[in-house]
Amino acid sequence: MKLLRSNQAGRHDFHAAFRTSGLAPLFWGLCLVSFMTVAFLFGFPAAWAEDWPMRIAGLLGIGLVFGVIGLVGVLALREFLRTLRTENWLIRVGREGLLVRLRSYRDLHLPEPHPTLLFIDRDEIVSVRGHVERYYRPRNEGSSETVVKVSSFLEIVLRDADSSELKRVLEQERKLPAAGGPTVRARSKHRPVSLPEPDVIRFVWRGASGNITPGLSKALSILREHYPVAGERRSDSDFRRMNTKDMAEHLLRLVDAGDTRSATAITRKAYHMSLSEARSYIDGLIEERDG
Repeated sequence: MKLLRSNQAGRHDFHAAFRTSGLAPLFWGLCLVSFMTVAFLFGFPAAWAEDWPMRIAGLLGIGLVFGVIGLVGVLALREFLRTLRTENWLIRVGREGLLVRLRSYRDLHLPEPHPTLLFIDRDEIVSVRGHVERYYRPRNEGSSETVVKVSSFLEIVLRDADSSELKRVLEQERKLPAAGGPTVRARSKHRPVSLPEPDVIRFVWRGASGNITPGLSKALSILREHYPVAGERRSDSDFRRMNTKDMAEHLLRLVDAGDTRSATAITRKAYHMSLSEARSYIDGLIEERDG
């Protein structure tokens, strides 16, 4: 493995790229446009009512709805445009090896004090495989019912690799301050690359923070042309059967995958905490891990 900066990628022959899909922000943007249309249709008659209080209420209602939804719509459009950039790729596939981006496409505007690319030589790869994880979270506050959520990952199994330097770079990436100053943390809540084991690199393929295109099955078919593909792994993570250590690891894994909502709900249910207490507890886990 070779860690690289963005200007050291070289001229390898890559014939495929896996990137973050822009369908999710586009979908939400279309939903917001629909909501704005409905709000306008219902608020427009009130805005022209003869009764002045009714007219003022209608105008204020239209303005409030358009303001809030418009702001969220701008954020959704911004996210969609980010996914269209040429820099939005997670893995580039070539005959000689794989080029991996260690930084989220949402954080490419931040400084680069350490390498953000990783080249994995073909001979260093034992196999690639899919990993599907089912995990449980409370349906709602005060309910004993749970809902099942599914995340999928792509995993690369390495051969006799020293991943200590990669682990250090991933830790530095989590601690990276934003461009606004050292007190603002670069928490886009999108951490697509992790190192669950010294010889396994994991990529979030489908999760709360977005989906990678093509789908996992198609991606494995493309990789099969040059690399051995192992059988799919499946795992279940039930917070009701975890000890404290396993729970902490599970919560951090959810946060890194972008599912802070589930991490907070599980913490509240498992430890009988309020919303603010649960958030503080999760922040404490992050601070303890990242130092």
